[in-house]
Amino acid sequence: MSAPEIATVVGKPLGAVKALQHRALVNLTKALGGPYPGVPEGRLEGREETID
Repeated sequence: MSAPEIATVVGKPLGAVKALQHRALVNLTKALGGPYPGVPEGRLEGREETID
C-alpha cells in the first residue's frame, strides 16, 4: 500500500503516516544494528523512538 492509501485507511494525515514509517525504519535499523542511510554514525545512539 502507498502512504496516501494507508493514511486514508487509518484515518490519519499523510504527514503522520510518513513520520510513523520513518520512526519504524529507524527502530528496525537500530534493532538490526545497521547504519541508517543519510544519518551520521552515532546520531541515533541513545534515542528511543516509540510508536503510540
